[in-house]
This record gives sequence, C-alpha cells and structure tokens, in this order.
Amino acid sequence: MNMMKNLRFVLALGGIAHRQIIHCIGEKQSKFKFGHKNMHKIKNRKWKLVNSYHPSRYNINTGRLTYDMFLEVIQKLGN
Repeated sequence: MNMMKNLRFVLALGGIAHRQIIHCIGEKQSKFKFGHKNMHKIKNRKWKLVNSYHPSRYNINTGRLTYDMFLEVIQKLGN
C-alpha cells in the first residue's frame, strides 16, 4: 500500500478482511472494532479503513446487508 500514493480508503468487506488488514499493518485488533459503516483513521497512514458487512448470499438473504446499506458505505468513500 506504500506504493499507492493517492490511496484514500481501504474497504474491508467483512470481519475477516478487517482483521487481516489490521494484522498486516501491525496494529492491535482491540483498537479498531469492526462494524458496518465504521471508519477508522490509522496513525501514520494517509488512508482510512472503512468496514462493511460482507456481501455474501447469507448476509443478503437474511437482511443483515441490504442494497441501501451497502450503498451508504460506497457513498461514504466519496467524502
């Protein structure tokens, strides 16, 4: 990610992706709680980590993630 100079956001689709990103950058998981629409500013990083529930068939069919909920996250990236 250091080569991506214009990177503003990293979108984690699901808790597993969120935890892996935090692990890869060497931060403590306890400082960055996963939650749909959560946005995390990470010290010494120019980009922010944004969370969304994973758009799996299960999450869609159970209503945990709706089209409007996912759209809100995508729109948040534009700000």
